[in-house]
Amino acid sequence: MGRLILGNQVANHIIKRIKEEIDFLKASNNLSPVLAVLQVGHREDSDSYLRAQTRTARQCGIDLKTFYLHPDVTFEDISKQISILNNSPDVHAITVQLPVISNSNLNVNDIVNLIDPSKDVDGLSINQTARLSNGDFRYWEHCPFLIHIPCAAAACLLLLQETGSLYPGVRSLIVGRGKLIGIPVSNLLLWSANATCTVCHCYSPTLPEEVQRAEVLVTGTGQANLIKGEWIRPGATIIDCGINTLPDSETGICGDVEYEKAISRARWITPVPGGIGPLTVALLMRNTLNAAKKSHGIPTDPPLVQPTGVLLSKCTTPNS
Repeated sequence: MGRLILGNQVANHIIKRIKEEIDFLKASNNLSPVLAVLQVGHREDSDSYLRAQTRTARQCGIDLKTFYLHPDVTFEDISKQISILNNSPDVHAITVQLPVISNSNLNVNDIVNLIDPSKDVDGLSINQTARLSNGDFRYWEHCPFLIHIPCAAAACLLLLQETGSLYPGVRSLIVGRGKLIGIPVSNLLLWSANATCTVCHCYSPTLPEEVQRAEVLVTGTGQANLIKGEWIRPGATIIDCGINTLPDSETGICGDVEYEKAISRARWITPVPGGIGPLTVALLMRNTLNAAKKSHGIPTDPPLVQPTGVLLSKCTTPNS
């Protein structure tokens, strides 16, 4: 029976450290980090994630300000708003809430590329993604701007490190090719872990065979139970980033992996919900703190968090 990877255990450890540092910076430098969140339109999953960000920001001592824009907003209006935030010394970090619910088919890439790279705490602008794809984040101290790693991808890497699942050459399969999970996770595993990486998607004809070979499996497809439990290699570590509605399930949502069947074969597995989400939000707050420090000339931390050791000290099985 696989052990559960509960992201909140690591997240709570990181949040505690962030709060301690922010308390110190407020007292010593009068520095209070501010995170600006742009939200275009409403959608329940987006609103839920924003509520989680707000709660965690409050725990950390970060001032989160939401700027809501109507779905009829134009690209020019968004550009003006982001320009104001870019130029404001009182705003240290900027994020665009995804998905963008627009009536005019706004291009998300064009929007995030407007953000000052040092304030782009989601790490989704072209300046940030280029640094990630080239492995330049390893030399972050020499970069002309602050490097931010996409938070969900950084959370995947950290949980794999926490479980001791990575070693040079580890056979890793990433299912999904999106900017939030698939592409950044493959780059992180390639450059940070020297992993042997394969990227598949829902149209890959050999997906079952690739899953059967994978020692590490990371999914981010948004397709409920796409990965069948019997495909899982015995002893594999599974990071399931899928959030899919499933009315018949106990929680109403499920991941990309058939959890009930996969857990009997995996060594480690993230539940959905409760796996990657809490840590993703915590790392967004860490990026915000780093951006605030950068703006005040205070030495920043590396873009990736070092393993905490929390998971191995609190091994959890479904029956424990």
